[in-house]
Amino acid sequence: LRSTVVVRTEDGLGSGFVVPGGLVVTNLHVVAGAAGITVRYPSGREVQVQDVRGFDAINDLALLNPNLGHPALPLSNDDSAQRPGAPIVIVGNPHGLQGTVSTGVVSGIRRHPTLDFELLQIDAAISAGSSGGPVLDRSGKVVGVARMYLKDGQNLNFAVPVRFVKRLLRTSEGPIALS
Repeated sequence: LRSTVVVRTEDGLGSGFVVPGGLVVTNLHVVAGAAGITVRYPSGREVQVQDVRGFDAINDLALLNPNLGHPALPLSNDDSAQRPGAPIVIVGNPHGLQGTVSTGVVSGIRRHPTLDFELLQIDAAISAGSSGGPVLDRSGKVVGVARMYLKDGQNLNFAVPVRFVKRLLRTSEGPIALS
């Protein structure tokens, strides 16, 4: 929980988490078009984001630079932690309730037929404000990023696999504009 954050813009809030290097990962839809972005740590400390270091529009990811050293969550290298039936934990801020934990399993892997687009289908609860939170395996390593839920479905929730976070970390080049 120490490495998860609330991401706040003038239009709303979401979740995020610190990765190695001190950057914060969240969903692009949480921060897109925002004039200002604030990150609140579990300690209550709030920091204005200095810049956006990269984003992946297809996979709905953004890298924020709050310019504050903070413990990072390790990223998983274990593909078996993303297989159907694998247990998971999500930490997020649904409706502003910071540090909310929900548990479940990976229900399936959904791939887009032509785009480099893949989602983990999960049954752990995701609500408004949970977007961008880490999806963790049983050892506490990030296996995905909470992305969305289907309003008309029961337990139809989705996360971006961690391999897209790793790719974004490798390819981000520095401060960029989201607008």
